[in-house]
Amino acid sequence: ANLGADELAGAGAELESAFKQEKLEGVEELITALARKLGEVMEGIQVFEEALATPEEVAGSTEGEVMDIEMVREKMGQLAEMLEHGMVDSMEQIEKLDRQFAHHEVRPRWERLKQQVDQFDMDSALAELREISNLLQWDNNLKIVK
Repeated sequence: ANLGADELAGAGAELESAFKQEKLEGVEELITALARKLGEVMEGIQVFEEALATPEEVAGSTEGEVMDIEMVREKMGQLAEMLEHGMVDSMEQIEKLDRQFAHHEVRPRWERLKQQVDQFDMDSALAELREISNLLQWDNNLKIVK
């Protein structure tokens, strides 16, 4: 609320109130609403960050950019562990990898993975990450538990 994310704060307050009053019927809808509002705020922050990007950073995200394979392997392995343990902070890891997939053929799958994490569907996101890893032919090199 201090950052002006009033709708997100309201959704969080509704969920908190339901838990405090032990009214768990319909809590799934409240969680979904909170996730949706959080996604909106995160998108806004990303737009803001992109607007503040230096010209070098923008120039580095062109279609001809070469993927940093070692970094991507490492971060995807860490992301797999986070997803397997249902860690919400996996979104930070996704943000670190996002630019690497900006113009890659697996981008649609990557976007689906991001959406699944936004919806707190970590099992589906982990399965999607495995598929991306298979498409990149890195499955044996990543420490993704099957």
